[in-house]
Amino acid sequence: MYELGVFKLIPNLAPESTLPIYSAMATSSCTYLIFAHKNPEQLKRLVERLQADYCNFLISIDKSVDRTAFEKAVSSFPNVNFVQERYVSQWGSYAFIKSNLAGIKQWLETNPETHRIVLLSAQDYPLVSNDVLRKFWFEHPEMNFLSYYSFEQPHLQQHLSRYNRYYFFLTKKLIIKYPSDGQTLLNRVKDTVLKASGQFPLPNSNPLGYPLYFGSNWVRLTRKTCLYLIDFCKKIRLWKNTFPMLYVQTRHFTKLS
Repeated sequence: MYELGVFKLIPNLAPESTLPIYSAMATSSCTYLIFAHKNPEQLKRLVERLQADYCNFLISIDKSVDRTAFEKAVSSFPNVNFVQERYVSQWGSYAFIKSNLAGIKQWLETNPETHRIVLLSAQDYPLVSNDVLRKFWFEHPEMNFLSYYSFEQPHLQQHLSRYNRYYFFLTKKLIIKYPSDGQTLLNRVKDTVLKASGQFPLPNSNPLGYPLYFGSNWVRLTRKTCLYLIDFCKKIRLWKNTFPMLYVQTRHFTKLS
């Protein structure tokens, strides 16, 4: 059975003076940070479905595609803005962490009226009404929601290779793994060269020493927690040396921090 976690807000994650003052009902407000790379009309359908007076939207479009069609699709909605900092985000790559952080930073800097941020894929679609969502946020004003699974659970041992070896994202479709899968001549040469460089000790290590968890990228975080997350990234530089060479890093990143 999976271990599902719901984390209550950790006290004093950010100085109280940095936080806006919210009324009781304002704590149900949210910004939907939506990541898209295809199907502009599907994005429009999602935004239209989630429209409510307590929310607004930030859209992050992958840098590998033209943003024009997406801007046109949601141009009729006054509460939609786009994340300005964009990346070519291969699935499972460090670039998607950068996209996550860019969207969260822009929200913190430009959108003080909402209390929490909800990360979504443009392929998502709600199963309940906006009234149900607002009631849920209102009843849990200082809660963060994310799923996580400990790597110590037996059924996740198969995923350890995503963490304890190296991944080099050369292009959107070309990833080099070290150590390699299989013992072809090319893989043996590649592994020999990387080993001889002395720069990639095995297994890949966790320099921060935090327990590592596996889970979903699609989290719901309060403003206070996001301030802590951004501050953590500024203070702890070692993670930048580790996460670019992991696979599916976004499933580990918010759980580590």
